Formats: sequence, structure tokens, C-alpha cells
Amino acid sequence: MQVFTKIVNGKFQNAALQVIKEYLPRLEGKEVVINIERKKNKRTTSQNAYYWGTVVDILSQHTGYEKEEIHEILKYRFLGFKKKTIGKEKVPVINSSTKLSTIDFITYIDNIQRWAAMELDVYIPSPEEQGLKLNDTEKIKGLTTKK
Repeated sequence: MQVFTKIVNGKFQNAALQVIKEYLPRLEGKEVVINIERKKNKRTTSQNAYYWGTVVDILSQHTGYEKEEIHEILKYRFLGFKKKTIGKEKVPVINSSTKLSTIDFITYIDNIQRWAAMELDVYIPSPEEQGLKLNDTEKIKGLTTKK
């Protein structure tokens, strides 16, 4: 069970507590784990547009690889992979960028920019250098959004 709420003056803001109380009888006599953590916002469409329209595009042009290929290479290099068992075989599966938080996505892009500069001698401008604000979708409509 997951309940999303906001804490205001030390209390749940909506009916979250009531939802939890109604669910508790189902768990009677069972051991439970309770996790309370801060909600992380997923990467924004603006961040995604900058990533595909600038970061991936520049690296694609520089290397000659297709954008999808560059995206897979970047994910492998900076997000790593996990092993999944299919039958008796363990297969590497590259971690996805779609579930990154806004902060984690900024770190991902920073790492790519640093790597591109050091290893490929490629400069990738920041959104700010391009006059973009990653929370201002109006300013980046010209960039390609890729899902």
C-alpha cells in the first residue's frame, strides 16, 4: 500500500490517515514494514526535451551513432544495469532513465557533460547557456521531446 500526502503542521493534510486506518484490519496479526520518505518528483518533460534535443543530439552528430544508440550507450555508462534471470540464464538489462527524479536526472546530465568534455572533447552547453530554464516549457518548445 502506498499513500501520498503532504505534512502540514506535523499532520497529514488529506485523508491519508483514514485510508491507513481502514487498511490496517487486513494486516491483523501480520508483521509489516512502514516506510515514510520524501516524495521525489520524476524528471520533467523540459529536462527530457533538453536531454534529447541537446545532449543526445550533439553526441549523435559527433559520433555518427543514431540518437537511440547514443541513449542506450549513455544509460549503460552512467546508469548501469541489473541482471535478470530468464530461464536459467542471467541477462544484463540496462537501467532506465525514465524513473529518475529531477535531481538524479540533473546529476545524470552533469556526468554526461563531464565525460563528453574529457573523453570525446565535445562541449555540451547547459540549458542556461542556451537561454533555457528546465522548468519553463515555453522556452524549449523548439526542442524535440522523446519518450
